[in-house]
Amino acid sequence: MEIRQTLEKIVEMYNQGKLASEKLSIFLFEYMIQHLARISRVINKPAQGHSLLIGLGGNGRKTVTKLGAFVNDALIFRIEPSKTYGTPEWQEDLRNLFKLLGLENKKVIFLLQDSDLRQEQFIEDVNNLLNVGELTNLFGEEDLEEINYEIED
Repeated sequence: MEIRQTLEKIVEMYNQGKLASEKLSIFLFEYMIQHLARISRVINKPAQGHSLLIGLGGNGRKTVTKLGAFVNDALIFRIEPSKTYGTPEWQEDLRNLFKLLGLENKKVIFLLQDSDLRQEQFIEDVNNLLNVGELTNLFGEEDLEEINYEIED
C-alpha cells in the first residue's frame, strides 16, 4: 500500500469522533509527507527531540504536527493565553508540562505559536529549554518535595 493511502486512512482515524472544528482536512502532497516523516523522527528521538518549524501562517505546520502526534501516540500540550496571561500562568503551564513529561512519562509535543510568546521572559524560557534543557527556579522547595515523593511511590 502506498504511503499516501496509509496516511489518508490515518487522517480518517484521527477525524473519527472529533468536532468539526478539530477535524483535519488536508491534502497529502509529497512535501507534507516529508515534513511528517521529519516530525515523526524528532518525536521518536530517545532523549530530547525538539524542532522549530518556521513559515508563513496557513502553511500547515500545526496540522502536520497534530498528525505527527497522532501517528506517534503523543499528547499535544498547548498554552491558552488570555488577556491576563502572564508570567505566573506561564510558569504554572511549564510546571504542568514538566510533570507530564517527568512524572507520568508521557510523550508530549509542546506546541507554541509566535502569538503565544507575549512576553520577553517567555522567549528566554523557550531559549533555555532548547539550549540547556532546564529552567532554574521553576519549582519551589515544596514542589520538589512533592515530586520526590511521587517518584518514590
